[in-house]
Amino acid sequence: MTEHLKLAIRRYEQIVPKSLTNWHDVPRSDLKVWLENDVCRAIEPYWRRLKFQQNAAWPITALGVSAKTPERGLVEKVDRALVNYAKVLLRLAENPPVRDQLLVQNPPRLIRVHSQIEVSPTPRSQGESHQERFDTFGLLWNQIKGISGRFWTDLVCPEDYLHPTGGWMRHESGDNLQAAEFVLQFNPSLLVIGDFVTRCLMKRVEVLFKELQDFRGICLAALASAKQRYPAQRKAAEEAWTTLESAVRNLRSALSTGEKARVRDSCVILAQVYIAVHPAPEFAWLGLREEVTTHGQASIRRGFAASSNAEIFERAKAALSDLALLYEGDPPGLSEREEAIAGGGLVLTDEPSAFWGGIQIEADWRKHRVAWAMLYQLAVKAWTSGPVGQHDIYRDVKSGSTMAMACQRLQILLPPTLKSKIIPGSEKGTYRLKLYHDQVQVFASAPVLQ
Repeated sequence: MTEHLKLAIRRYEQIVPKSLTNWHDVPRSDLKVWLENDVCRAIEPYWRRLKFQQNAAWPITALGVSAKTPERGLVEKVDRALVNYAKVLLRLAENPPVRDQLLVQNPPRLIRVHSQIEVSPTPRSQGESHQERFDTFGLLWNQIKGISGRFWTDLVCPEDYLHPTGGWMRHESGDNLQAAEFVLQFNPSLLVIGDFVTRCLMKRVEVLFKELQDFRGICLAALASAKQRYPAQRKAAEEAWTTLESAVRNLRSALSTGEKARVRDSCVILAQVYIAVHPAPEFAWLGLREEVTTHGQASIRRGFAASSNAEIFERAKAALSDLALLYEGDPPGLSEREEAIAGGGLVLTDEPSAFWGGIQIEADWRKHRVAWAMLYQLAVKAWTSGPVGQHDIYRDVKSGSTMAMACQRLQILLPPTLKSKIIPGSEKGTYRLKLYHDQVQVFASAPVLQ
C-alpha cells in the first residue's frame, strides 16, 4: 500500500472518527478537501496502470454487447431464457379454458393512489390519496407480451457507468423520465456509488424475472381450475422455467460474489470519484460519450454534496483499502508503463513511441503524423471496438480514398502480427483494431487533428 493510500485512509478516520454519533457534525468542507486532495493523490499513481484500468472498465468491456467473455455469454443466456419463457407461458395462457380462468380469478382491484412522491434521500408520499379500480392482471399480461417480444435492445447499458441512465433500454425512444426502478433514492440495491452497469443489469433481470414468476403463479392456479390441463405445454413451461432459474442464478453468482467482484467494484468507485473530483481527468479509455460523462460527473458531485449519511464516503474509503489487493505479488517498483509493455500488447507513449510484443516499433512517428494519429485513434477505440473514421483524424472531410491510403501508410510501419489486426469498421471508410481491451494501453496524449 502506497503512503498516499495510507494517508488518505488515516485522514478519513480523523475526519469521521468511529466514535461519531451524529453524521451532521462532520464538517463537509473537510470531506471535500479529503476527496480533492487525499483521495485523488492516492488514486493518481494507479490511474494509468493497465491492471487498474482493466478492473475499472470491466463492466463496459466484459459485459457490453461486443464483448466475447464468459460473463457476456451468461448475459445472453439470461436474455434468451427470459424471452423463451415468456413465449412458452403465453402459449399456455392463451388457451381459452386457461384464459377464462385467468380473467375470473384476477378481476380488477381497488388500490390506493397517492398524488405525488417526493424524490429525496428518504422518498415519501405527499398529497391526498384515493382509491382507484385497477386491472393489475391486464397490466401484467401486457408486460409478459412485451418480454416475449424482447422490448429491450440489450440488458447491459455501458452508459450506466457513472450514473444509471439506460432505464429499460427500450427499442423505441420515449420521454426523458427515468424509470423508477433505476432511481437511486428508490432502490437501495443500486447503492449510491460503484458498479452501476452490473447493478442495473441485475435490476433489469430481477424485475423481468419477478414479472414472469408472478405470471407463472396465476397461470398455474388458472390451469388447475381449467377443464383441460395441456400436459405437453405444462411440461415445456416447467423446463423453460428451470432453464431461466439456472441462467439467472449463474449470472448472479458470476457477477456479484467473490473477491474479484469486490475489487472490481472498488476500482469502479475510485474511477467515479476521480472523474468527478479531479479538475482535468483523462478517461478516454472508458469510451464514454461526452454528454454521458458530463451528466455522470454532476450526479456524483451532487451525491457527495447532498449525502445525508456516511455511506458514499465510507464506500470510497473502503475502495482505497481494496486497491492495495490489486497489486499483491507484483514486483516492487514496477511502473505502469513497464507493466503494460511487459504484458506484450500494444502500448503508446508520449515520445511518441509504440510497443508491440514487448518490443518498440521502429518508426519515426514525428515524420508520420497521420499514421500516428490513426494508430492512436485505433488504440483508444479498441477498448469499445469502435470504428475510426475521417472525423477522428482530419479537421476537414477528405476524398473517399483518404482513409484507405492512411491505413496503408500505417500498415507499412507496423510488424505483420499487428498489421493484420487492423480490419474494416462497421461503416464504410472506417477501420478498427481487432484486439481485446486488455491488449491495448495508451499513455500518449491525443494528437492534433491533421
